[in-house]
Amino acid sequence: MEPSAARVRPLAASSAAAVSEAVVSVYAAAFSGPPYEEGTAARSRFAPRWIAHAAAPGWRGVGAWVDDALVGFAYGHAATPGLPWVDAVLAQLAPPTRTKWCADPFLLCELAVAPAHRGLGLGSALHDAVIDDAPHATALLTTLDDRSTAGALLYARRGWRRLSAPYVAPGYPHRYVVMGVRLDRCA
Repeated sequence: MEPSAARVRPLAASSAAAVSEAVVSVYAAAFSGPPYEEGTAARSRFAPRWIAHAAAPGWRGVGAWVDDALVGFAYGHAATPGLPWVDAVLAQLAPPTRTKWCADPFLLCELAVAPAHRGLGLGSALHDAVIDDAPHATALLTTLDDRSTAGALLYARRGWRRLSAPYVAPGYPHRYVVMGVRLDRCA
């Protein structure tokens, strides 16, 4: 399958519930196996988070479709302090880093591509579509503390840099890092 076979289109926060099953299925397929190993908990853990994040201020989302099937998505929102996941991410940053990177950040919450559609440029297309024109000075994300994952390689190619020491998120078996990018250099 060629990259052009998939169409990347915006997702509206108002349609989050309508596409929830498709989004959760892509997430579960993307993160159940190695190296993430979320297993069967991926679906039940992510479903409520998807709906909660879609209600966050400044939410932006995109999906990739082949025919009528969702095969990838990316979304994020303004990193507004007081939201539980935002506070958890910001807590990983040392005070000087927090000051430098967190005046006006966008939080890239998830980027997932179904395994059968990887290696076709969809991750890059989704990344760029959700980040381009985001009305923020910087963007933040969390990812596995493993520079060899597809996500880490994609983020490195797009200019993201590590901002935190590795940490273990409650309920997850792996170490994670916070990464950031200046949005004026994210093209």
